[in-house]
Amino acid sequence: MDTEIKEYRSPLKNPIIVKALGTAIIVLLLLIPLSMIKNTIKERNQLRETAILETNKKWAGIQKISGPIITIPILKKSSIKDVAPSKEYIHILPEELNINGSINPENLKRGIYNIVVYEADLHTSGFFKLPSMEEYHSNEYTILWEKAKASFEIQDLKGISTKLQLTFNEKEIIPVAGIDYSLRNILTNGVTFPIDLTAIDLEKPHSFALDLDLKGSQQINFVPLGRTTKIGINSNWNSPSFFGQFLPKKRKIDNNGFVAEWEVLELNRSFPQIWNKSEPFNAVSESTFGIDLRLPIDDYQKTIRSIKYGILTIGLTFLVFFLVELISKIKTHPFQLLLIGGGLCLFYLLLISISEHSNFNIAYLISSATILLITTAYSLHLFKKQKSIAFVTMFVLASVYAFIFVTLQLTAYALLIGTVGLVITLALTMYLTRNVNWYEK
Repeated sequence: MDTEIKEYRSPLKNPIIVKALGTAIIVLLLLIPLSMIKNTIKERNQLRETAILETNKKWAGIQKISGPIITIPILKKSSIKDVAPSKEYIHILPEELNINGSINPENLKRGIYNIVVYEADLHTSGFFKLPSMEEYHSNEYTILWEKAKASFEIQDLKGISTKLQLTFNEKEIIPVAGIDYSLRNILTNGVTFPIDLTAIDLEKPHSFALDLDLKGSQQINFVPLGRTTKIGINSNWNSPSFFGQFLPKKRKIDNNGFVAEWEVLELNRSFPQIWNKSEPFNAVSESTFGIDLRLPIDDYQKTIRSIKYGILTIGLTFLVFFLVELISKIKTHPFQLLLIGGGLCLFYLLLISISEHSNFNIAYLISSATILLITTAYSLHLFKKQKSIAFVTMFVLASVYAFIFVTLQLTAYALLIGTVGLVITLALTMYLTRNVNWYEK
C-alpha cells in the first residue's frame, strides 16, 4: 500500500503570512516614535506645571480658610514644690459660622501658558458660646482669660490683599502674624487675634465678623468649624469642580457662572466642638471641601489620551492596505508603509504644537486635515489604477480621527464607544476577508 507523502511547506513561504508579519513588525516599530512623542508631550506638560508653580509663588497658591478658633490658656499648679505650673489650652469652635462672598477668576499668561488665578471677596461672621469652665474653678487652676486668642487659618499669607480686622463683640482687633503654638497640628499658616475675655458674660453669645480680600490660585478650600456652617459663593467661572467631604446643598451653573451653597452640621463631621488635650488633627484636615477653578481637561491631557489610540489609528490604516493587497493584489512596499505610519505619528506632535497656541478643537481639525491630505495624496499615487482605494483609505482614516475626537469629548462613555468601535472593525474585517484563501501559495 502506497502512502502519499506530502511535502512540508514552511508558513514563512506563504506570501500572505509574510505580508501580515511584516506589517505587524512595522506597527510595532512605530510604537517607538509614538513613545518619544508621548514623552515630549509629558515634558511640555511639566513645563506648564513649572510655570504654574512659579506664578503661584508670586501671586498666591491654593488657599484654605479655617477659623476662627478661640484658645484659652489655663495654668495648672504642680503638686511638687518649686515646680512651675503646667499650661493647658481649651480650644472652642464657633456655634455658627457663615462665609459669603464672590470669587473673581482671571487667566494669566506666562509665556504660552494660561494660568487660572482669582481674587476672593469673603465676609465671615458668626458667634461663639463659651463654656462655663466649672471643672477649672478651683485653686488648682488659673484661667488666663486675658490671654485668650482667636486663630484664623489662611494657607498662603501672600494672598492677603487688605488689612485684616476682626470685629469681636463689636470691638475691632488687629491681628498678629502666625498661628498659636497650641494649634500647630490643626492649622498651618494664618493670623492670630488677641482677645481679652476678662470682663465677658459667659451666658451671652459672642459675635465675630471678618472681611477678607484674598488672592489665590486654582482652588479655594473651607473647613466646617461651626456647629452649623453655612457657606455661599458666587462667581463668573462657568466650569467649577466641587470636591472634598461635602458637596453643595444647592448649586446653579450656567454660562454666566455659578452659585453654590453649603450647609454642614456638627453631626456631619467627626471632631468635637471643644477640646483641650487630644487634638482632632486628622478629623479636621479630612473634612475640607471647596471649589476647583482649574481649566477643564486641558490640551496636554487630551493629547495624551488621544495618543493612547495611536496604535489603533496606525493598525486600522495598515489593515486597509493589507486588505487591499489581499483583495486587489496591489502590493505596497514596507518603506511606503513606514512613510504613512510616520505621518500618522506626526499627527500627535502637530496636535500638541498647534494646541499650545490655539483651541484644542481647532488644533485637532487642522492636524487631522493635514495628515488626511498628505496620506490621501500619497495613496492616490500608490493606487494610480484604482484611485477609489485611496478614497477608501481617506474615509477610514477620517472615521478613526472622528471616533477619537468623539471619545475625547465623552469621557464617561469612552470604554463603551471604544469597545463598540473595535467590534465593528472586527466584523468588517471578517466580512471583507471571508473569501480569502489563507493557504494560497
